[in-house]
Amino acid sequence: MILTCPSCGTHYFADDSTIGESGRTVKCASCGHSWFVQPAHLAEDRPATPAPHELYREKMRESRREKSRLAALMSWLIIGMIFIALTAAFFLLPQ
Repeated sequence: MILTCPSCGTHYFADDSTIGESGRTVKCASCGHSWFVQPAHLAEDRPATPAPHELYREKMRESRREKSRLAALMSWLIIGMIFIALTAAFFLLPQ
């Protein structure tokens, strides 16, 4: 199993038997950060549920995308109406 320190990103190779069935806390030799590592078979079986703050961030991103699309649509509509008005004025007003 390859372990990566979440603090500094240093990679370590650890045999699965050293992690054990219940997991263990490991310490980075480079930066001293400690974190808990689960066995590979438990980490793979666990469903990946996003954290609540990630769900909120994704909801906010989608809201911003919708507002951006609406603003772009309104801009194109206004530019189109101005173009039509100028074209009509060119042909209909006396010169």
